[in-house]
Amino acid sequence: MDDTYLKILQMIENGTLSAAEGEKLLDALDAGPAETTPAAPEVVPAEPALPPAGPPRSWQLIWIYPALGGLLLLGAMGGLTAVLVQGGRALGWLACTIPLMLLGTLVAVLAWWSRTARWLHLSVRGKKDKVRLSFPLPLRLTAWVMRFLRPWVPQLRDTAVDEVILALADVDTSDGPLAVEVNDEEDGEEVRVYIG
Repeated sequence: MDDTYLKILQMIENGTLSAAEGEKLLDALDAGPAETTPAAPEVVPAEPALPPAGPPRSWQLIWIYPALGGLLLLGAMGGLTAVLVQGGRALGWLACTIPLMLLGTLVAVLAWWSRTARWLHLSVRGKKDKVRLSFPLPLRLTAWVMRFLRPWVPQLRDTAVDEVILALADVDTSDGPLAVEVNDEEDGEEVRVYIG
């Protein structure tokens, strides 16, 4: 294939040219040289293509809420423990406050971990109802659990669910999340799933 064709196709792929402009240039090349050499067509860069719509920014920051909740629980129970110990009150109350402090620490640490984990964002919008869910998706751990349960769960024996989950874990989402959008025009329902 001629270098000119390749350059035009690369410009279309990069978004430098629109598809219509590229088609005009390719048609001009196919027409071949005329008796008089026409002026080279002016290449006007097209507007850059918009990236695929991703989940709303508020979904990307959702990990902050459980982190704040865990830190608040840790702080409240730490303060209560300090008051009880300083007041010389019954140390039996520590049996109530220390597990809650550990729970707050665990929630805060898991929320901090989840900020870099892959998330599953699900949005379902119907005529009357609207549902939005977001949660971190520990894909490798889920695949390990499926593989572990396979001998004891008959429905998992003949499936490769763990392989599908691991394939999802290996999907490159550096350019944006993996997005699946389904719109039902008749019923007015819309489902959006983002992984990334």
